[in-house]
Amino acid sequence: MGVPLSDIGWGLGTLAPIANTLAALVVAPFLSRMAPVKSLALLVAISALAAAGTVFSIADKSSSAVMHWALLQGMASSALSVIIYALILKWSSKAQSATDYAVLCGSSRLLTTVTLMAVPPALTYLSWSVFYALCVGVLLVLSFLIRREVASLGEVRP
Repeated sequence: MGVPLSDIGWGLGTLAPIANTLAALVVAPFLSRMAPVKSLALLVAISALAAAGTVFSIADKSSSAVMHWALLQGMASSALSVIIYALILKWSSKAQSATDYAVLCGSSRLLTTVTLMAVPPALTYLSWSVFYALCVGVLLVLSFLIRREVASLGEVRP
């Protein structure tokens, strides 16, 4: 799309980590104030919006809009990771909590790494529109599958 490397570096190397950190910090209080499932649904909706915005911006050849949507998607992903790690902490609060946490956290990172390694080859066969649609579909299915566990996060509040 002809985006200058300096813009990519600024967006992904400086702005994105700051925005992602802020998103992760902001979502934590929402988990205690808002029902955790509502937080999950809101973040999934934001992710779907960002994916759709990215697809439309690519079709419109608007590189600055693509960068903005990517920033929003990264923020939503960071906020979703807070929910996932809260679940991992909950699941590992048993007799061997350190071992359980290490296995669960390590497994989630391994799954993420393997998935990210599969993306470039998949993109040779898929358009960005299909790729983002599949990502939203997977996110919706996984969110549906973990909704009861996420709801139980609200039960551990003092």
